[in-house]
Amino acid sequence: MKRITISKILPLTVAIIAVGTILICAVQSKCYKNEIINFGLFMATTALALTAYIQLKALREQANADFLLKFNREFFVNEINQQIIIAIEEKKELLIINKGKFTDYQLDDYLV
Repeated sequence: MKRITISKILPLTVAIIAVGTILICAVQSKCYKNEIINFGLFMATTALALTAYIQLKALREQANADFLLKFNREFFVNEINQQIIIAIEEKKELLIINKGKFTDYQLDDYLV
């Protein structure tokens, strides 16, 4: 069962109360209807901008996490890269021309 926390329900509750209050004020007021409606539009625009900022921040964090996962998969799962890492740690020769076992292209792929 999904748990509903106060941080998830509070913004919705505040928004409903704010919209209700603005509507009641607009209906009851005889002089300041336009000002009240403009204030309500300002509040809605501000809330939408804040929501967009929060969503974009979450999207950026997700994109960063996806990049790191993809990088790890491509870099560390590649068998040639693992062999190059081991050869570097053991201070062995890398390139075939130096009596190692890797080509220039394999080392270039590792470095890039």
